[in-house]
Amino acid sequence: MLTVLWKDVPENPALTTLLERIFAAAITATNTQNSLAVTVLLTNDALLLKLNQSFRSQNEPTDVLSFPRGNSVAFATPPIASSDHLGDIAISLPRVRSQAIT
Repeated sequence: MLTVLWKDVPENPALTTLLERIFAAAITATNTQNSLAVTVLLTNDALLLKLNQSFRSQNEPTDVLSFPRGNSVAFATPPIASSDHLGDIAISLPRVRSQAIT
C-alpha cells in the first residue's frame, strides 16, 4: 500500500498516479507476496529543512529524506503500525523540480 500525502504544496493527481504505478511496479518486480506499505510526503523546502534539522542536524533543506521502518516519522494519520510498513519518504517538490530543470 502506498500512502501519498500532500502538505503545503498543491496536490497533483497525475503525480499521485505516477507514484502509485512506480510502487506497484516495484512490488511486482521484486515478486513480493505480502502487502508492503510506504508513506510518501510531498511538501516544500521549509518542512524538509525542519526535518533535516530534527533528524540529521543539518541546517539546510534537502530534496529527499527517507526514514526506514523503525525510524519512521509517521506522516500518516493515524500512523501505519503494520510490520509490513517499510518506512516514510519526504520529498521537497520545489527542490526536486529545480534539480530536474538544471
